[in-house]
Amino acid sequence: MYEIGSEFNYIEKEEARDLTAMYEGSGDVRFLRCGRDAIGYVCEDIENIALARAEAVNSHKEEKSANCRGALRYVALLPALCCDSMYRPFEVHGAEVMFYGINEDLSVDTDSLKKTIDDICSQGEDKPVIMVLTAVYYGITDISSLNSFIKSIDDGIYVIEDVTQGVLAPSTFDTDNADYIIGSIRKWMGVPDGAVAIRNNKVINNHIKGQNLLDTDDDHISDGIATDRFSIEPLKGENSFAAERSKALRMKTQYLQNGDKELKTRFRELLGHAEDTLTDGEDMYEISDESRRYLESVPVEKIVSTRNNNYDTLYELLEKSAHNNVYFKLFPKKKTGMPAFMLPVMIDTDRLNKDIADNTKNDNKKDNHISGNAGQESSCDKDHVIDRDGFERLLAGKGIYAPVLWPVSDEAAKVCPVSKDIADHILCFWIDQRYDRFDMVQTKECFEETIDELLRRQ
Repeated sequence: MYEIGSEFNYIEKEEARDLTAMYEGSGDVRFLRCGRDAIGYVCEDIENIALARAEAVNSHKEEKSANCRGALRYVALLPALCCDSMYRPFEVHGAEVMFYGINEDLSVDTDSLKKTIDDICSQGEDKPVIMVLTAVYYGITDISSLNSFIKSIDDGIYVIEDVTQGVLAPSTFDTDNADYIIGSIRKWMGVPDGAVAIRNNKVINNHIKGQNLLDTDDDHISDGIATDRFSIEPLKGENSFAAERSKALRMKTQYLQNGDKELKTRFRELLGHAEDTLTDGEDMYEISDESRRYLESVPVEKIVSTRNNNYDTLYELLEKSAHNNVYFKLFPKKKTGMPAFMLPVMIDTDRLNKDIADNTKNDNKKDNHISGNAGQESSCDKDHVIDRDGFERLLAGKGIYAPVLWPVSDEAAKVCPVSKDIADHILCFWIDQRYDRFDMVQTKECFEETIDELLRRQ
């Protein structure tokens, strides 16, 4: 239980840092409105480089293409476990989207990935521009080894590393292999908008030099595309997304202070409408002035340490739970050095429903025996069947929100049934800087209590 009263505890003074400066030295760093804008921004830069390459190649041919841009093809490979906000920006920018498989422990099925890349590369002169997006899942994925593996297959591939789930740890970014690094910042703190896009010039320029695209001054490739910065500028000025989210976040603060349910309805509507204004990376806006100012003074170390402590506490509590490896299972623990994003578990609804049905049958047998109807059995009431979404709603009723981050598309599910299974059974617990050890204990107790209630072990 919470302790209220008694002596004050010692609270360390929070040291604030300029979050925007943390990414310096990685290449050309831009701060945009959201993650999908960052992906769209990267796509457009790749398009411009690929176009410059095509024009340079065609300039040495007798028959020149009148429309290189229209003739180029793009293929984007993404992990099957991803949401539409990750793959839609590629589609908006004209790329064909394909998926590669992942394993049950959230590692990448490298055999599946290599086969897909080999099939694409075998197209000879018709080979498209290939982009591969890699993602850090909950701090588990060995992203550096994965990116290096992709480059070993074809070093002409553009690797885009999505660091959304590790965005506060720039030291973990793979600057040796990733051409671009993107991540959403607003998933980590209460800012109206915010994402980062990094053009890793060290890797990008290896491609450019290898294709002899440099002008004589060695600073630009054809059409004046610079080697040290993005080839386009984001849109500037206020936009409804940031404005509506700013208003909604302030309403939520008021709601948490006074519990006014009307405020909750209003801020949820505003947040939903704000998301609807996004254009899947077609109109790429820079970060709002309000969010940029906020990011210039952030207690980064405090945020990371609190998250890591909460993660370790909840992981240990769940590991010791009697329901662990029975009705749920934990994923491998996050890697050392990675900041904790959320704590995912897999809920085994099949096992849960089986035991619910067995308990119901046993209860019916007892009732029938008492009432003189021995020998008559009734089937399990359909109301007792529970799926992940239903379990999530039960937790929400207790004030514990465990969202599903990535509903998997039908096409991704065909390529990788494992991703569909994960998407159908994963629960992600919040462990961020808003909470402490007592909240982690409450989360674990509510989780177990929900399972027990379903099993009628109250």
